[in-house]
Amino acid sequence: MKKSVKKIMTVVLCICIITVGSGNAYAQSSETIEEIADRLITVSIEECDDYTNKSYKNISAFVSAVKEQLPDISDAEIGGFLIEYTGQGSPEDLTEEILVETAEFKEITVQEEFIKESADGTTSTVSKSEVSRAMIAEFNTPSISPKATWTSSDGYMKITTTYSFWSNTGTNDYYIITTLAEWLKAPVNRFKDVICISNTATYDDSYTDYAYYKQSFSCYNSSGTVHLTENISDERFSDQSNSKIDFIYPSVNGAGARVDLRTFVCGSGHSVKYNYMKAFIRYRIICKSGNTYNIQGAYCHAKVGIGSVGFSVSTGGAGISFSFAGTKSEYFAKPVTIDAV
Repeated sequence: MKKSVKKIMTVVLCICIITVGSGNAYAQSSETIEEIADRLITVSIEECDDYTNKSYKNISAFVSAVKEQLPDISDAEIGGFLIEYTGQGSPEDLTEEILVETAEFKEITVQEEFIKESADGTTSTVSKSEVSRAMIAEFNTPSISPKATWTSSDGYMKITTTYSFWSNTGTNDYYIITTLAEWLKAPVNRFKDVICISNTATYDDSYTDYAYYKQSFSCYNSSGTVHLTENISDERFSDQSNSKIDFIYPSVNGAGARVDLRTFVCGSGHSVKYNYMKAFIRYRIICKSGNTYNIQGAYCHAKVGIGSVGFSVSTGGAGISFSFAGTKSEYFAKPVTIDAV
């Protein structure tokens, strides 16, 4: 959804451009939810070559205006709209409880970046335009087939890290933090991977953490006709056990989810088409008003070996390291700074 940009504020180092779009409080008749959002939500955008950071404020005023002008809309629908509007993924991937909670947020900050694994196994952040060019080459160039002949056996991954201001009690500010990892090309080998997010604040053990893993594959014939699609979805709240997802808590400064990547095989004469593969984790932290904290999302893919990936967080949540006896690929998002209100 296109946001209007009112004023260019400044240009900072590493060729990052920060822009701000300020909401106009003037109400109009017969507004849609999109028009109310564009009018009231203030958006600050920091764009660099290898990441984009967007902050959305004045959300409470937006929610109040929506409820007043569109009384038939539910809190879950408002939360779902905010998930899409702020670029956090698809609301269909989340539970109703989480969508309702999203409608209670005061501010939302979303950082998006793309990570590439090179042929030698090293990873680095790259621009969205580079990923777009690679994807176009993959799908439109007949010589690049099958997909496994790409430079990297894993391809590119998109990681979205968010923090959302939920409430304040005294000097305590409560933030919901999340990491969403999306494969832009499915890995060849699929075992048990780990998605995690660390923090330098205080982990809130009174909150029910949440994680999910989703993937979709199709079978198609030589003419490109899809005749079978299988969608696999698994989710878990931390107070439940009916899931193949395992929560991991190496310290109070980090939480992770071990997810079970599954292989999909088509019958004779058909090839596998990758649709999507993504993993997500969400929990709450407590920050002291006026202080600064960091969060960092990461993903580890087990490529070859026996056993499960584990991870640890250094003292104070300053770094993440993964443990695995075999060969693995590590994808680290850039740390995101929280300035507690």
